[in-house]
Amino acid sequence: MKRDREVKDYQNLLEKHRQTIPEEYNQIELCNELMNKDLDFYISISNRSDGKSFNYVGFFIKLAIEKGIGFMLISRHFTLRYAYQELVDEIVSEMKGVNFNHIYYDKNDDYIKIGYKDDYIGVITDLNNATDLKYHSATLKYFPIIIYDEFLALEGDYLTDEWEKLKTIYQSIDRNKDEIPFITHPKIFLLGNAVNFSSPILANLDIFNYLQNHKINTTRQYNNILIELRKNKNVNDKKNLRAFDSSNDAMTTAEFNFNDYQLTSPNDMQYIQKNSNFFFIKTEFGYLKIIFNVSDLRTDIKYVPYVEDYQFCTQIDDVKKDVIYLDDKYYDYDNHHKQYYKKGSFITFDNAYSKQFVLDNPDLIALRIKKVIKKYFKTQQTVEPDIDKIYEDNYIERSKRAILKRLM
Repeated sequence: MKRDREVKDYQNLLEKHRQTIPEEYNQIELCNELMNKDLDFYISISNRSDGKSFNYVGFFIKLAIEKGIGFMLISRHFTLRYAYQELVDEIVSEMKGVNFNHIYYDKNDDYIKIGYKDDYIGVITDLNNATDLKYHSATLKYFPIIIYDEFLALEGDYLTDEWEKLKTIYQSIDRNKDEIPFITHPKIFLLGNAVNFSSPILANLDIFNYLQNHKINTTRQYNNILIELRKNKNVNDKKNLRAFDSSNDAMTTAEFNFNDYQLTSPNDMQYIQKNSNFFFIKTEFGYLKIIFNVSDLRTDIKYVPYVEDYQFCTQIDDVKKDVIYLDDKYYDYDNHHKQYYKKGSFITFDNAYSKQFVLDNPDLIALRIKKVIKKYFKTQQTVEPDIDKIYEDNYIERSKRAILKRLM
């Protein structure tokens, strides 16, 4: 009965608030499933000026004021806290039924508390404060809806440990002994534009294949993740896209620029898995899963965020029992080795991020995969095939097919 009342109250509040949103802007569809116990992550990716930041944050301000469920705004850097404060001011100044004069802010070294009348409705903090925030868990547990706006950024702007810091903040909030009213447990909203695939959060959620096949202007659930991809044509029509010729820019189309070159096709993956083996390599910034067909060594490389057991490592600090350190003899920095990453070779990548992860790292490009596979066979005490011969035959055969295909 209590849950039924909560559902009804929540739906009434959501629909009432949605009526205040102009139809040409983001209608906060992810909030339809806020009370879904099976969901943890809510991802909204759209073109710029879609109104997702304004509308999602606006709704959570309303939810906090009326139902007492606080929210947390997370930025990538300390200086962006004040941009969030300006956003809250702008939203509240336009909200019906909310008095702008009752909003205030209390600041300390680790976060900014957002107050409305006699209550605190939200906090603003940044990822770099993740460790210090653990000491404030008694306070932060009252702000269980996490909103990370602009979580997709330009290449080089990401924090290498972004996922770990987000996880630390989540764990600092997830301290409630009882179920949280309406939402049961803390929720994470990730809002962004289709900038690139370099986000550590996308990598750790392992949703690249989902994003590659997700149709625009649809919302779909993948396990504990709900994703909406939205192209707002109305706002694009009002922009001057001619100035920088940005009509086909990802920021405008809301679709990632996928390059299928050297990605493992579904048919190829099915072939590899028919008679496969695999192992993991721990690198400096993550793990690589190497899965290969035992017959012809056709290989798929996939980045994975974490595995408990790995068989090889590239950093000497990661050596442990039964783990082999890949020293200099496993690397080849001349152009000969790079042929294995050209079309027609035996190596392909599971997704675009995995490809970028390897090809952007000179050491990983130089890693002699066939030599590592050869070593893996030895450690498994299996009959070692003539790997060099298999690689040579396979490379020649696939090159022939590519040439014939061009000639036909």
